[in-house]
Amino acid sequence: MGTWRLEALRVAIYMTFPVGTFWWFNQPENFEDWLIEQRKLMFPDSRKGREAINRTRALLEKRRAERMDAELKRIEAERVGQ
Repeated sequence: MGTWRLEALRVAIYMTFPVGTFWWFNQPENFEDWLIEQRKLMFPDSRKGREAINRTRALLEKRRAERMDAELKRIEAERVGQ
């Protein structure tokens, strides 16, 4: 095996590496640009999708209102016929 100096060096390396990497990766300026690019890739601009959702929602509401009007007219016609 080695002497106590070698063991002290090994312990210092074993402790310095994780602490150093923890410190490095918790500095925002080191990875902020990368993080912004990754966020853009994972969550693309949703304005186009939001517009499509709103158009579809408006179309469904219009159809629902038309169906309700038709049902109301049918019920009124049945009442008048009684």
